[in-house]
Amino acid sequence: MLEYLPRLILEYAEDFQTTQEILVMSVILNALKSHKPQEKEGEPASANKATSFRRGMLRFPGQKKGTKILFAVFALVVVLTAGLKLRNAGVFHAHQKVAIKRKVLHRHAEPEDLGVTMEKAAALFGQNRLDESLQLYQQALDKNPHNAKIHNDMGLILLKKNLLVESEKHLSLATELDSMCAECHNNLGYLKTQQGENTKAEQCFKKAISLQASYADPYYNLGVLYEKNGDIRNAINAYQDFLRHFPDKESPVFLQVENRILVLQGR
Repeated sequence: MLEYLPRLILEYAEDFQTTQEILVMSVILNALKSHKPQEKEGEPASANKATSFRRGMLRFPGQKKGTKILFAVFALVVVLTAGLKLRNAGVFHAHQKVAIKRKVLHRHAEPEDLGVTMEKAAALFGQNRLDESLQLYQQALDKNPHNAKIHNDMGLILLKKNLLVESEKHLSLATELDSMCAECHNNLGYLKTQQGENTKAEQCFKKAISLQASYADPYYNLGVLYEKNGDIRNAINAYQDFLRHFPDKESPVFLQVENRILVLQGR
């Protein structure tokens, strides 16, 4: 049985990393090399080992000293093996915690980075720096291809650049990604008026109103659409709804719409 132990310990040798573990392993191997079992007369030791192993015994006939060494060796192997498993488990757990922490930090940082990019892009759009704004939105879109807000804002920039086909692609996708986005439906409706698709445009404006009744813009767009189609009564109603929901009563837009209603009423 002892002849199997050096091979057993050597299989674990690559896991022994500390000086203490290496020293213990060396002592065990030296003790095993110096130990020679006694043999019965006329019978080779290998036969004794085979007989003892088949009987499930941990000693050979007449080898009490060898039994103590054998038990000591097995005890050390068990302790070292258990220690290595615990240590490796601890290292894995520590690495796992670090990995999870990094994922959490990355997940928390991403929305903040996106928000900063979107703010810069919107500011550039407000300054009419359309190409620079579009470039930032494209960077945001590369990292967040399914973000309806990004597609909506890119669609508006492209619409302002009179790139109607590219604009429709982004605005349509925005409504698909977020069917509850009233602003997305309103902007798609405005695009449809530029393409001459008035029926589709009216549907988009009404959809936006159904999603957010207090949203003023689709009422104004409906008023313009009805007026172009010669539907003066509905145009006046839509303009009046716009005034009811428009927040800034002192703005030039509010005053212009008031005057337009007066003109349509023949006053």
